[in-house]
Formats: sequence, C-alpha cells, structure tokens
Amino acid sequence: MSVFGGKITTYRHLAAEAVEQLQPHCPALSGGDWTGGAALPGGDFPRDGAADLAARLQSAYPFLDPTIVARYVRSYGTTSFAILGKAQSLTTLGRHFGHGLYQCEVDHLVTREWARSADDILWRRSKLGLRFSAVQAHELDTYVASKIAAGAG
Repeated sequence: MSVFGGKITTYRHLAAEAVEQLQPHCPALSGGDWTGGAALPGGDFPRDGAADLAARLQSAYPFLDPTIVARYVRSYGTTSFAILGKAQSLTTLGRHFGHGLYQCEVDHLVTREWARSADDILWRRSKLGLRFSAVQAHELDTYVASKIAAGAG
C-alpha cells in the first residue's frame, strides 16, 4: 500500500484508514485505534513545554549554539537527548557537515528515520538545503551512501 499526499494535520486519520484496509490481510493490526492519544517519537512533553525542553537541552549541552538547540527541539523533541548522547563538546558530535548539521544527527536520520540521501536530509527532514552549497551537499551524500553501504541504515 502506498499513501500519497496528506498534511501533518491529517496523518493520523490517513494512517487509521490505511490500517483499517490492511487489517483483513494482517491480523496483527487489529485492536482498535490507539494512536489518537499517542505522542510521536520525541513528542512526550507538554504542548507548551518547548521552551522548557530547550532550556534542559541547553543545560545538558552548553556548547551547542541556541539556534541548533531550537532546531533540535522543533525537529526531534526529547529524542534530542538520544541523538546527542554523552557528547561533551562540538568535536564529540562527529563530523560537521555545515550549518549546524553534525554526524550524530546524520547517523540518527540514517539509522532511525531511514534517510537515504543528502536531499532526503537537507530538504525533506531539515530544510537545511537552503543553506548548503553543492559541494557540502555532495560531501554529505557521499557520507550517507557510505553509511548505508556499511549496513547502518
């Protein structure tokens, strides 16, 4: 089954319809619609808690630029802590691809969010493509391809 189109405001409804159509073919999908109250990964914080989460993240990783912290909160929520792990400086985040995109984030996108190319990361997931040069995008694409070839994704 393929689902095309939709918006962030309708994804749960589209998913519920897809599961309903697949249930006759996959009994494991029975059990009712439980997603209505479930948080998306990283979304397990109060609706008005973004500033609080940003403060916690900045406190845990004081070496991060506040613009990176803000982007992480918007993009990953509480999953940011898993992405950054035990990092204690910018150098422990791994390779810097440019404009605040570090290896730890790229690795997360490849292994956990199934990113498959620089375009996937720069345009569909982060919108950092607006800032990256063609050379930077090519270097990122080469890195992503090597991660996938090594079986990381």
